Amino acid sequence: MSTPSPSEWSRIESLFDEAVGLPPDQREAYVTAAEQDPRIRDEVHAMLRADAREGILERSVGDVAADFVPPDPDETLAPGTEIPPYRIVRPVGAGGMGTVYLAERADGQFDQQVALKLIRSDRNVGAIRTRFLQERQILANLDHPNIAKLLDGGITGDGRPYFALEYVEGSPITRYADEQRLGVDERVDLFRKVCAAVAYAQQRLVVHRDLKPSNILVTPEGEPKLLDFGIAKLFDPDQRRPDLTQEGTSVFTPEYAAPEQVRGEGITTATDVYALGGILYELLSGALPLTPQDRSLVGWQRAILEAEPAPITRALARTPERERAEIAARRRLSAAGLSRRLRGDLTNVVEKSLRKEADRRYASAAELLEDLDAFRRGLPVRAAPPSLTYRARKYVARNRLAVAAAGAVALALIGGAVATSWQAQRAEQAAERATGVTRFLVSLFEDADPNAAPGREITARELLDRGAARLDTELVGDAQSRSELLRVVGGLYDRLGEYPAAEELHERALESRLALHGPDHPLVAESLGDLGRARLAQSRYGDADSLFRRALTIHEAAGADAASMSRAYADLGSAAERLGELAEAADWYERSRTAAAQAHGPRSAEVARALQDLALVQRQSGALDDAQASLREALAIYQEVRPAVHSDIAEVLHGLAWNRHVAGDREEAERLSRESVEMRRRLYPNGHPELAIGIRNLGTILRDGGDLDQAEALFRESLAMTLEFLGEDHVEVASAVNDLAIVSFIRQDLATAQEQLRRARALYERHLPADHARLLTIDGNLAVVALRLGQSDEAARTFERLVDVRTEKFGAAHPDVAYAWIGVGNARAQGESWPEAREAYERALSIYRELYGEDHVDTAVAKRFLARAVGEEGDWDSATRCAAEAHAFLSGEYPETHRRVAEAAAELGRAHLESGRRNEATPLLASALSGYEAAFGVDDARTREVAELLARSR
Repeated sequence: MSTPSPSEWSRIESLFDEAVGLPPDQREAYVTAAEQDPRIRDEVHAMLRADAREGILERSVGDVAADFVPPDPDETLAPGTEIPPYRIVRPVGAGGMGTVYLAERADGQFDQQVALKLIRSDRNVGAIRTRFLQERQILANLDHPNIAKLLDGGITGDGRPYFALEYVEGSPITRYADEQRLGVDERVDLFRKVCAAVAYAQQRLVVHRDLKPSNILVTPEGEPKLLDFGIAKLFDPDQRRPDLTQEGTSVFTPEYAAPEQVRGEGITTATDVYALGGILYELLSGALPLTPQDRSLVGWQRAILEAEPAPITRALARTPERERAEIAARRRLSAAGLSRRLRGDLTNVVEKSLRKEADRRYASAAELLEDLDAFRRGLPVRAAPPSLTYRARKYVARNRLAVAAAGAVALALIGGAVATSWQAQRAEQAAERATGVTRFLVSLFEDADPNAAPGREITARELLDRGAARLDTELVGDAQSRSELLRVVGGLYDRLGEYPAAEELHERALESRLALHGPDHPLVAESLGDLGRARLAQSRYGDADSLFRRALTIHEAAGADAASMSRAYADLGSAAERLGELAEAADWYERSRTAAAQAHGPRSAEVARALQDLALVQRQSGALDDAQASLREALAIYQEVRPAVHSDIAEVLHGLAWNRHVAGDREEAERLSRESVEMRRRLYPNGHPELAIGIRNLGTILRDGGDLDQAEALFRESLAMTLEFLGEDHVEVASAVNDLAIVSFIRQDLATAQEQLRRARALYERHLPADHARLLTIDGNLAVVALRLGQSDEAARTFERLVDVRTEKFGAAHPDVAYAWIGVGNARAQGESWPEAREAYERALSIYRELYGEDHVDTAVAKRFLARAVGEEGDWDSATRCAAEAHAFLSGEYPETHRRVAEAAAELGRAHLESGRRNEATPLLASALSGYEAAFGVDDARTREVAELLARSR
């Protein structure tokens, strides 16, 4: 069929406009009755069917009709057709103005693929040609990494303009985000790049006017690219220039079209903001802002002009449960977690973008981007309703009190004041106290007013210190509110890691509550718990345990609710764990989890915390799989209920990293540990005890991977931070010193290692029971040093004692017991008591196999030790098998020069040599010698021993 003539197009457009305004079931009958020409009637019927499928507002009448007009043979260019300097590869898209092809350079200058857009021959006239050329000019003026670049342009031999664009292989932004399962923050970050590109265009007086997901492709590298400026408008703020983009009906996509586009009013930068709001709405919630039941022209017009988009959380709630769960899963959250994440600032930003009145939206994409940047930085957004409470909450949240402080300050201070009156108090008295506390809070944040401190921003810590100092003079006549303030400010010092300051305030709060309520009141129990936690953090484990038990007694007598009991059980579990009573700690943590689920729900932060605590005990007890499962479940819950950067998430990542380290998964352990440390550095830019622990554990992982220099640097940073926050007399100081001692030992500085270990042991002795796991670890390390100093009998006695104590505490199948057996074997091997050494190594290997299986570093190391013992007993064939298995595994885990690989190579080389296989022994021993020289130095006795073996093999 040939292309309709201009007069036929006029009739087609007129008849379509008449029919599309009718109910859908009457349209085709109307056209059949109104038009006798079958050609025109068939065109309008085809257009109506297209409208029923996708909504005619998406394209102009001409563009829609063009889909149903068979192109002339010349219109679709065959692959291989040349438009110098390009060669057509294939068509990739078509529209009313022209066709887009994938093309490649044909002149041999260089290899390049482009998207070549060529105007149709029948459209190469008048306003359409003008619009095509305008699109090319617009793109020529835009140079932004997130806008597809114009590369070239020209005129074909038959006089048709074309232009060549950067060819973008990618997916529409919404599909890409779902396929990659991007979280909410990751989606916002991706969208911010889009806003930056649109803002760039708007700054150059270009309004896109047809922003939609299909015009924003994301590359496999994760970079969005803005496409299709075919109906963009060169915006003249003074409206002196004619609009060169109009042709027939308006052109836009209804799902993202602004009301002013439907009304045919002036287009501004706020028009693009509306479309961006619609895309963000869909990107976050998986739903469209508007979904009219009648998707005709009239139905879309009515919805765009009259219907208000539902808040994104409400749209999510209206989605069928199964679909809602799938949408949330693609964002790595539960449905409830996604709803919580979208509340507040994100909802406000989207709603402001989608205002029907253009002057109530963001004025430009740049303003929208500013609010999204503020959201990601934890700053107030302009879309939020102005209030002191909101701005105060955002102020605290972006400082280093972490997320908990954001709600704790306002809610705990005001809500706590009311809670103090729960027993035999009148409501008006509670209201007066709440008012007093509120005034105190407001006065603190007034101190942060730029007018009060010009030129700098008052930190959250400064506000806290000022508030603490004023507690002696404020609210003197209101003892209950003052005690609540003492408690809450003390809690904030806890979060900062300032435990002595926190302890002082908690002591004063306890004294105040004792005076007000007597010794058996639930609020006294609450303060006992606060004080106990502050002392627990300072290594005063016995004091803490005593306070926690007093608190539990009060709670039980008062019939406390499940939330209070969960906290009390968790406190007692923490004390028991620190004191090394792992079975008791596990029991308390299980009780805490049950009560937390009852009080807060099974997917609450409180349940996640109990799981996290339980995992620590499970790992120490040797139940590594159980610990991993508990941490994974805790992480899943936190990702639902916590922001992406939060101290709870950092702590779970820390635990998972250590689990993987114990399990021998070195790469994953390092990755998780670095992620945890980086998160803690963001949360605590000025340091914190938890950050110090994370840094130290990362150092341990790197040390065991052979990177001694970086490990030592991290250990020293951790020690300095621990001393700053906790002082010299603390168990964490001892742990940091122990880690440094191990580095000294590996470097053969035995005197320094022994001195450091003795210092650590003295610190542990002051705070821990005699059979505590940390003390036993130090004793084992001291025994290893003694062994290296030639004191084999003393070392053997220590390791045998450790076997007995650890077996009694943990059972026979525990990694610490296996490690002690290795120590026994080494001590007996040094004394050349080979049968006893072999028996000890076999016991260790049996435990490691039971715990970890064959593919684990500890299993391989045990095999390496056993190979030497069985060989010295004369069974060099068995020794060869053991050493070969150890060497094969360790070679796959570490570089060739790593100490563990070198040790296994030396043992395997020795076994081959003693079995008469010199040709096989020599390369192994040569490789081992290089590793020993790098690890221990050329003068070390172990290095000399390997050198002697190598000399014998040649």
